[in-house]
Amino acid sequence: MCYNNIMKDKDLDINKDSRINPNDIMQSLFDQASKFNKYASAHANYKAQLERKKVMNELLYAKLDIDVRSNPEEFGIGDIKEKLVEAAVKDNQKYKDAIKEYFDLNDKMHKFEASKKTMEQRSYMLTNIVQNLATGIRSIPNVILDDYKIKQVAKDDMEQSQVDHLKKRKK
Repeated sequence: MCYNNIMKDKDLDINKDSRINPNDIMQSLFDQASKFNKYASAHANYKAQLERKKVMNELLYAKLDIDVRSNPEEFGIGDIKEKLVEAAVKDNQKYKDAIKEYFDLNDKMHKFEASKKTMEQRSYMLTNIVQNLATGIRSIPNVILDDYKIKQVAKDDMEQSQVDHLKKRKK
């Protein structure tokens, strides 16, 4: 079964899914496997699509090569020379579109590979948090909260400085 039949890319939000709820570490831990599976499945799906697209592009190239050789005048070629045939095939709009689709799939595959690695890091972090809590170190959630508060204050300060800058420019 193809991944796209199960879930669309728009349903995947790595920023949201990679967050850990410091108030409910256990729920975050329990959700980890299903969240990881979403991104691992998307990565595997795009990797498989990429391989299929590569084969389809090779078949298209071969078909266009045959077409150019069997009717060179249609492609603006007088004498059949290897470099001219290759250039005519690569200049064909169908081939250009197929190559663009290949690169688009490649980009998505790499995006989901990175997302999968992010979810692996989330798993390691959750495991470490639970181990620290089990050994009596209870400050980990506070560290996460403090980090969030620091980032929020920095964001608010940056927004305020932009507003102040715009007010000065208007004067």
